[in-house]
Amino acid sequence: LGTVFSTSSTADAAADALDQRVSGARRAETGRTAAWVYYFSSQDPLSAYGGGGLAASVLKDAGLTSVYAESRDAYLSVSVESLLERRPHWIVLGYGLYGESAEEARARFLAEPGVEALEAVSAGRIVLLPAGASSSSPTAVAGLEQLVSATAE
Repeated sequence: LGTVFSTSSTADAAADALDQRVSGARRAETGRTAAWVYYFSSQDPLSAYGGGGLAASVLKDAGLTSVYAESRDAYLSVSVESLLERRPHWIVLGYGLYGESAEEARARFLAEPGVEALEAVSAGRIVLLPAGASSSSPTAVAGLEQLVSATAE
């Protein structure tokens, strides 16, 4: 875009600043797992990000291993049962895809039958990230920083 709008120096400086933030936030593998889940709409069931796509990169850069990494698909329909089988140490809950607030997304997730049996839930290891944190944008960098901070143990 910097080339298109003849603002290359400004665009390059902004991109370099984002790269530095990613480098500063990135951490080594922690041995912890995570499931990044979300609701696509108010009518859709629980979904998760798989091993493809930006969300998987954000988890990896945060030192976490996605419990759905084996799926090369970026978007998956999942169930609470599959979460229970995979036993993620952390739940990353995306919100705002259809306008819901963080509180509404949390309440909807916690109302799922069986979710209370997840150790991540009972231990309070739920991180809420805005929907933009899973797409190519500066919000993804802020999401990475927030995730690293929230999962520091």
